[in-house]
Formats: sequence, C-alpha cells, structure tokens
Amino acid sequence: MKKITLAYFYGNHEDKIGIPHNTTFPYSKEKRNEIIDKVLDNNLNVMLKHGANDVLIIWVDNGRFNQR
Repeated sequence: MKKITLAYFYGNHEDKIGIPHNTTFPYSKEKRNEIIDKVLDNNLNVMLKHGANDVLIIWVDNGRFNQR
C-alpha cells in the first residue's frame, strides 16, 4: 500500500469525523488504525477496499453499504 483515501459512501460525515471526503494520506498502519478508530468511535460503519495503484480506500457510511 502507498496511500489511504477516505471516502463517504452516502452522505457527508465530515462533521463527525473531521476529515473531508476524498482526503488522501500516505499509508501507514498507524494512520489506517487511527482513521478506523475515529470512524467506529462515532458509530459509523467502515469498509476497506484495495483500489488501483496500491491505494487503500476507507469507505464510511452510517448504513449497511447497500443501494438507497
């Protein structure tokens, strides 16, 4: 992995997490865990997906990641 991208699946949860949609960070296990902890602490769901070019996409939603 080279980068982490945080994206909101449906809606905007920036007010809870404090990170804007589509923000990219250099990859580290510590940063990945920090973001996941922040998401879970705010009662949101997280989905990890390996994207193109060695990017880890962290999807955030308050539902079950299904179509609405």
